[in-house]
Amino acid sequence: MASIPTSRKFAISSWVNDQFETAAPRELRQRPRDVDDHPHWKSDPGSGVTGEVHLAERIVYYYAPDTPPRSGWWNMGRLPSDLR
Repeated sequence: MASIPTSRKFAISSWVNDQFETAAPRELRQRPRDVDDHPHWKSDPGSGVTGEVHLAERIVYYYAPDTPPRSGWWNMGRLPSDLR
């Protein structure tokens, strides 16, 4: 897994938080396959989210085990080009 700078992780986690406010992330019924094969991290609470961000090949996934109404797995969509 490639190392991702802390500042980039924070920016991506903040983007995930923004998606809950401005977009319509899709809640998933189950864990996506192979998510652990891609870079992932526990978000800094200062970003607005406290779960795990998973950067799959084309999709960003978010997982929060116990933060209703955002608990569970979410398909956040594609990262904007400035965060890739």
